[in-house]
Amino acid sequence: MSSFNPIVLYRLKKLDKNIRTVFIFMDTNWNEEIRKEVPPEDLKNLPFFLRKEFTRRGIRKIIKPDLLSINKEVDEKTIDNLINKGWPVFLWSPDSKDELMWSLNKSPYGIITNEPLRGKKLRDG
Repeated sequence: MSSFNPIVLYRLKKLDKNIRTVFIFMDTNWNEEIRKEVPPEDLKNLPFFLRKEFTRRGIRKIIKPDLLSINKEVDEKTIDNLINKGWPVFLWSPDSKDELMWSLNKSPYGIITNEPLRGKKLRDG
């Protein structure tokens, strides 16, 4: 189960310790590109504290997610640190050639893209 809401993830783990959870996050509130992809009824504002790495670090220690789903716009040092610490990271959603190459070079656990064929072609060389 994946969610931006750490309380949901925490409660899921309490209900079933074997459930796999994914904490989704980004540094900004919804930008116009992301707004286009999300149905209006699903669009919620992200609380300020969830957009700051300092608080997300504490949240990760409490909710203990199995994976992280990180928007490509998150500070690059944060992405690098989390990958280097061994977190299984999905990067989302690089679509252009440059974004996909940047993401592939990070060697994340996975990439969530709207251009999977382009990503595969770039990955395979």
